[in-house]
Amino acid sequence: MIGIGIIGAGYFGEFHAKAILETPGIELIAASRRNKKELQEFSGKFNIIGYTDYRELIKNPDIDAVVIAVPHQDHTRVSVDAAVAGKHILLEKPMATSIEDCDRIIASAEKAGICLMLGHSMQYIQSSTFLKEIVESGEIGEIINGTGTLAKKWMNPNRRDWHRDDPVGGGMLITVGVHYIDLLTWLFKSKVSSVRASISTKFHEYSADDSVMLFMEYESGACATIINTGYGNGGQIYNATITGTKGMARAEVFGGVHIGKNNKWNYVPDSASEDTDHEALIRELKDFAEAVETNSPPPITGEYGKHIMEIVFAARESSKLKKEIWI
Repeated sequence: MIGIGIIGAGYFGEFHAKAILETPGIELIAASRRNKKELQEFSGKFNIIGYTDYRELIKNPDIDAVVIAVPHQDHTRVSVDAAVAGKHILLEKPMATSIEDCDRIIASAEKAGICLMLGHSMQYIQSSTFLKEIVESGEIGEIINGTGTLAKKWMNPNRRDWHRDDPVGGGMLITVGVHYIDLLTWLFKSKVSSVRASISTKFHEYSADDSVMLFMEYESGACATIINTGYGNGGQIYNATITGTKGMARAEVFGGVHIGKNNKWNYVPDSASEDTDHEALIRELKDFAEAVETNSPPPITGEYGKHIMEIVFAARESSKLKKEIWI
């Protein structure tokens, strides 16, 4: 049994806690959060130990691994400390707020000999897993291009001040835009070679972005477009469309997968789930636990997480300089 501690017992930390309770082979031992009142509510709800200082949590000998779900700007410090303490790490995306920090996290994990897995949960959404099977089966042929569109009300109640502040790792691209950068990169099984982007703030009065257009070219020759819209008033969109030489496939997070052939779209049975986010985290945690138990590389490595951040930072540079950036 793998003992788990959650560092960052906040909004998404609770999603992880609920998933841990339903994942075989792991046990939720403790959680940390600086706000004492909210920590007490969290630890009481799940009947676990609560720490206001994560450094005390990683001293607990019953904890073998940690889920890190803290603000983006704290990822590096917490990850390095956890690695030094010998704890295996499931680190929420985005990996870090600079490439140098990504390298620090990777180096710390390698030196400590612990498992470092990135929490890119979009890969575990039910529609994503169906889409992956379709792409890898060859049913739609060689992949030519893809699109990923994410539109949502950006200022949800769970947003914090740091989400609005660009210098400390806020903004829509780095917070949720990475989902479709990850999904398409995972599906294409190729690294991105160049990026062109337009990034701006259109819907809110703060420094971080809420509107993104991104064009990526892959080493394989495939291309992809990402659209992120953090509207003030609109309707949600979470979908990806892949075009191949023999057909098309479209995945919607809450609507499942459709295959496009012979000028029509056909639904793929059982490709949608009513509780898709929760089920995705359970699948993710199972893979993490297996990697820890078998001492094998996790499916989403630190190097992969670093490449996703290279794309994000290249997009920011492209938008600023108004030119294509090579990675």
